[in-house]
Amino acid sequence: VKLLAVTGPTVTPDMFASDEARLAYWYNARCAWSMKLALDCGCPKRMRRADLTDRAFPLDGRTMTLRDLDALLARENDFRILVASPGVCIQRAALPDEPFTAEDIRERITRRFEAFIDDPDRFPIDVGARKIRVPPVLWRLRERVIGQYERAYGTQGATLSTALLPHVSGSPRRRLHDAVGYDCAPAPSKCEPALVEE
Repeated sequence: VKLLAVTGPTVTPDMFASDEARLAYWYNARCAWSMKLALDCGCPKRMRRADLTDRAFPLDGRTMTLRDLDALLARENDFRILVASPGVCIQRAALPDEPFTAEDIRERITRRFEAFIDDPDRFPIDVGARKIRVPPVLWRLRERVIGQYERAYGTQGATLSTALLPHVSGSPRRRLHDAVGYDCAPAPSKCEPALVEE
């Protein structure tokens, strides 16, 4: 985090000349600061979301928060970039095993998004209630995702689960297909750290 505080796309732009380099920097920053903030709180079983999202820290030569990072990632054309960004809460994509690099960031985002949709803890499908419990990070983007799908396919009245289908394959695609006809609803907002992945 000390290195991230004094380097970055704003303060050292020559080090992050490509879109991929900048994206890898923001992902690594979100990962590092998510862990640092959770550790500073003592890694409780439940955390107040504001303790993670609204606590300021030095980054890229300025002061930022995880909320600021999310707003920056949400501006990208591909909605998956925000959804696949790492965090310590179970309702966010998993922490990585290794740092992100410019060379493979786009491929890893694709894999991370698919893993997020395929994870029953992060993206729960309630068969009994016939509901898909959409985590807040994706729920807030639902209109954008549906709008992009409807423009691309010339349709109207698409559901979020249908609009997600072109972005997944294999197991996560089967999960969504198995839930055809289910209502999409926001998952209860909670912050349960998942610092240790099984």
